[in-house]
Order: sequence, then structure tokens, then C-alpha cells
Amino acid sequence: CENMFLHNCAVLQDSVASGKFRVRLIEDSSSATMKVKFPAGTYECLVKEKASDKNHSAFYISLDGIATRVYPRNPPSGKWELTTRVPVYFTLEESRTLTINITPHSDYEIGSTGMDLDYIQFVRR
Repeated sequence: CENMFLHNCAVLQDSVASGKFRVRLIEDSSSATMKVKFPAGTYECLVKEKASDKNHSAFYISLDGIATRVYPRNPPSGKWELTTRVPVYFTLEESRTLTINITPHSDYEIGSTGMDLDYIQFVRR
């Protein structure tokens, strides 16, 4: 996540994170954005997250503006874990570039700040 375009996020060293860095959503206005070109197919999207408690764990992934609330187990483990409890699935009929945006909140619901993010995983299904 540290390679995304970050706004109001902290990038911190973390020897256990995949790239040795983690991103923390620190403010209500925090965001991490990137564009990814996908071939046609069905995908599963998961984020590797570390949350200290359930009040600092839920956030949103938007794919071309469609937001999905994601979070780890309940209660969070306090360690790095994939958001397998709420995977995001999407299907593309043709090759396409999507804008991926991570934010604490959506237009319709409040999420959290204070969690750490390591990476986003897209697996073709």
C-alpha cells in the first residue's frame, strides 16, 4: 500500500510487513489510490490489515466508485490478517483499468481510522 497515491496517511516501518512498511489511515480524510489494468475475468480482492480493536478496523475499498466495507475477524487479532471475512468479488467482461481507492468512510456509512494496511491482493478466480 505504501506505493499507492496517499493522502493524509502515515507510512511507518514495519519489519513484519511485506515491503517492510505499513500505511496507517490516520484521519477521516485519509485515502490511498491506484489504477490497475485487469484482463477480463472474475477476481477476489483482499487487504492485509492489522487492527488493534473493532473500533479501528473497518474501512472501504472502492472499485471505480463502488464502495465495499471490509474488515478483519471480530474481534481483530491485533496481528496482520487478510480481510477474508468480507472478500470483494468483481467480474470484468473485457480488459479494463479500474481506480482502486481505500478510505475510512463511504458516502453512506462511517468506518474507522487508526488501522494499518500492508497490501491489496487480487486473485483471479
